[in-house]
Amino acid sequence: MLNVRVHLLIDTLGVGGAEALLTEFARIDGVDLSVGCLKDVGSSHVCERLRASGIEPSCVGIPPHLGLAAFRRVRRHLTEVRPALVHTTSAMPTCSAGRRRALCASRP
Repeated sequence: MLNVRVHLLIDTLGVGGAEALLTEFARIDGVDLSVGCLKDVGSSHVCERLRASGIEPSCVGIPPHLGLAAFRRVRRHLTEVRPALVHTTSAMPTCSAGRRRALCASRP
């Protein structure tokens, strides 16, 4: 079976519904999952579960104020990761920037 490179872009790795489902995504057959956190990755229980599943979350490190610099960091991050598919989990403006950048990079 062909694996699809999916990059999940999330605001934080704190406690929440989307965060709790991350390791479930990793168990889907045919999905090669990577996770990018827009803010600090930290050492939450979600991070530990991801690492135990063989996924090392990466930190995009966007600046506190959204703008062109944040957009560029997301673009650079997605260029480095080169996923076939980008999945964002939040309607927050930071993830919206990820959605726009994914579209600009011709990533669904």
